[in-house]
Amino acid sequence: MLTLAACYTTTTSEPVTGALTRGSGLSFKNEITVVFQGVSQDSRCPQGVECVRAGEAYAQFTFTPTDGQPADATIVFGAGWESWSSYAGYLVTLTALDPDPPPQHAAGELIDYTAHIRIEESDE
Repeated sequence: MLTLAACYTTTTSEPVTGALTRGSGLSFKNEITVVFQGVSQDSRCPQGVECVRAGEAYAQFTFTPTDGQPADATIVFGAGWESWSSYAGYLVTLTALDPDPPPQHAAGELIDYTAHIRIEESDE
């Protein structure tokens, strides 16, 4: 099976945003590329279900600076979480994770997620 991934690139210092499906990436100033690897766990309240807590999703990313080693990162998305990660002078924020709310599904059933991210230079 052949999988093709899209990668979007920008050269501006303004924050960039993108909607990524599994395996696709977004580059910032040709200095760092962020690739969405998927969701390892999603306990957000599914469609049509009443829940006692909102839950959260664990989105997996790979950060690759042009002059460094790739690093894997998990960004937790859900009510009450600061959904961001910083790496090599860049701040990556997970602004939305679709579908939201997730559909009801059987254990092990794959969901096609889309991660909406913003990349910007970090003040750190």
